[in-house]
Amino acid sequence: MLDLKGPIFELSVFLTQLYTCLAITPDITPRPSRAPITVTIVVYGRVTEQGVTSLSIAEPPYELAVEKIRRDYGEYFTFDYVRTTASPCLFDLQPDAQNANDSLPWWYNRLFEPDRVLVFLTPGGSGLICDANDASMQSLAGNWNTIILNTISGIEMKGRSAPFATSISFTSVGGTKYIDLALTLIVYYQWKSVFIVWDESSAPAFRALANGLSTGLNRIGKGYFHKKRHIKSHSSFIYQPTLWEFGNVSRIMFYYGHAVWLRRILITAASLNMTDGQFVYIFTEMMSAPTLYGNLTWYNGDEDDEVARRAFQSLLILQPLDPPSQMSEQQPGQTGILAEFRRRSMLKYNASYAPGYDLINVLEDGYIAVLLLGQVLNETREDGQDLTDGRGLADRFLNRTFPTADFGDVFIDENGMRCNDYAVVHYNAIGESRQPFLVQYASMVNSLSPINGPIQWPGGDWPPLSQPRCGLLADACQERRSVTSLAGVVIGSFSVMGVFAAVVVRVVRLNWSDSTLWWFIQHRELQNKTEDRKSVLPFSELLALAERLFNLPVASNLLIKWPTPY
Repeated sequence: MLDLKGPIFELSVFLTQLYTCLAITPDITPRPSRAPITVTIVVYGRVTEQGVTSLSIAEPPYELAVEKIRRDYGEYFTFDYVRTTASPCLFDLQPDAQNANDSLPWWYNRLFEPDRVLVFLTPGGSGLICDANDASMQSLAGNWNTIILNTISGIEMKGRSAPFATSISFTSVGGTKYIDLALTLIVYYQWKSVFIVWDESSAPAFRALANGLSTGLNRIGKGYFHKKRHIKSHSSFIYQPTLWEFGNVSRIMFYYGHAVWLRRILITAASLNMTDGQFVYIFTEMMSAPTLYGNLTWYNGDEDDEVARRAFQSLLILQPLDPPSQMSEQQPGQTGILAEFRRRSMLKYNASYAPGYDLINVLEDGYIAVLLLGQVLNETREDGQDLTDGRGLADRFLNRTFPTADFGDVFIDENGMRCNDYAVVHYNAIGESRQPFLVQYASMVNSLSPINGPIQWPGGDWPPLSQPRCGLLADACQERRSVTSLAGVVIGSFSVMGVFAAVVVRVVRLNWSDSTLWWFIQHRELQNKTEDRKSVLPFSELLALAERLFNLPVASNLLIKWPTPY
């Protein structure tokens, strides 16, 4: 029997209380936290002497943005930053290239680890290096299930199937959107004939735009005709032959070239009476960048200013609805970031570019892409999803609007392409302003919405036809009149011939009856008491007889009516 007051009992009570205390005391011993996830961002592209896709311009914004997401998400991620001059497309890759700087697959094989998150980031290739629709690197990244971001040249994607399953295009100045806008405008006004001019003495981007529009029109088909011409402007270049050819093909010209040469084209067109409202000249300004694309204005301080001012009334511009320079003036905090971009370009590449906002789109697009990448990576981590699944990461960008504190809203469509609001603008030189009158909103692709009412078009008749009603040479109406007149003559001739044939047959039958049935007395003979039964009727009586017997019009009605002039 247990002694409730003995030492053994007291010891057991003590041990029980001690165990209870230990069981309910929280474990305050610090445990090691989970190691940060390694994310390696591989920046690749070419360093060239000119072109906005050069790493000397595009790479510093990437680096600065990576430093920011390190500060924002460094508790959960370790961001490694690798820069390489690997080719942005297979077309530029040398067959015998063994150097790591020339091969993106080399970098993938070197960096791949089961738990490492790989991200490929590129400004893309210029039109002189890569074809606009080159998807070679996107195809490789898709096979590796690695997300890949393009921030400047842009890629045209329709759907999320191979080779674009892991691709996102962040460019706000990509040519594909402006090609789509041009095609939508052509279909909107049913301009069945279009003249395209690519000026070689301009930025390489214009070549891609001209080729893209030509390809798009070929795809549309359905009676849409176009002709593309290649010129190379210089100070003494003569534009009359190009404009004469334009006038013989269409009334709608898309000019892809430098704004300085466009002014000369319009001045020449005015001397040929081709700025009276019958002709439309369309220019694409992806961004306001005078150092790249020229300063789009009629004013030059010379004797041609007044002619140019009137000629510019025949000009339309395809551009962003809200120009970035205006947005930046409303957000002065961006000035410091832009200055840092420029400082690093000089420090790392000894490269400089024009001050101001000429390249604001190019610089900001790359910066924004990295910031949104950091946001998506953190959301994926919070949701407990697989961060190494490139397709899953890319899908989080789709059909989504990302609000940003300094850059407004960024919308990525269901294809993985960044979309902005674009406008068709009339250059109102009289009012010294640009007047948007059609808008293609980011969420409404291949659709134009009218705004701001009618435009002050020369002659007041908007929109002009792509071809005049009587044809480009004003001869179609004459041809129609000739064809109609000839048809009237032929029909009338056959009608008269038919009347005469019917009358002759009837007369022959009557005469035959008179010769064989001589004994038959006709009612006419009884009334007129005509003794000569074989007499021939006069011509007027023949026509009257034809009218009665065959229900034909009388002679007064057998007149050919000429068609009314068109």
